[in-house]
Amino acid sequence: ASDPATDKAVALAGLDAPRSYDIIHAKWPEPRVEVDVEARADIEWLITTVGDIRSQRLELGISPSVKLPAIAVAGSEISARRYTYYAGMIERLARLASLELVESPIDGNNYVEVVTGDSYVFLRTEGYFDRDARIAGLKKEIETAIKDRDALAGRLNNPAFVERAKPEAVEKARADHAEKVADVEQLSAALARLG
Repeated sequence: ASDPATDKAVALAGLDAPRSYDIIHAKWPEPRVEVDVEARADIEWLITTVGDIRSQRLELGISPSVKLPAIAVAGSEISARRYTYYAGMIERLARLASLELVESPIDGNNYVEVVTGDSYVFLRTEGYFDRDARIAGLKKEIETAIKDRDALAGRLNNPAFVERAKPEAVEKARADHAEKVADVEQLSAALARLG
């Protein structure tokens, strides 16, 4: 026996209409959304900018809890618009105390320059960062990375190791060596940037 109220509700909802497929085999709905190209470009720019600032902070050894003041110099009108519009988000995501957009680059030893796309962000590091201590730390890290790189190179240049070791061990040694070579390059570049 059917319930007249339920039958009426099913009919009103259109659930009694014939289907070309079972409900459990229904197709997933296909969204009809157009991508906003400008918004997508803005978000990609934002991600890159914040990532570049965070990477520089990490490279300098500045704690994420420290909020640095910053100055931005836009390389184009589009970048200027983005810095103005997304300043608050950049401040929050990159852990900045402030972000001021200026017309021309600044000159001073208390700032660290971050190149991001066609623009520059200058992080004010005075009181937050000891340049000499960071240089000493980088030199020590480079020394250790060179030592590890050379030890791995020696192992890989030893025919006895390459012939007798398991292929997995040889492959791991090669991967570790490549990683140490990259570490030496990155650390040396960071040291060069600090002068």
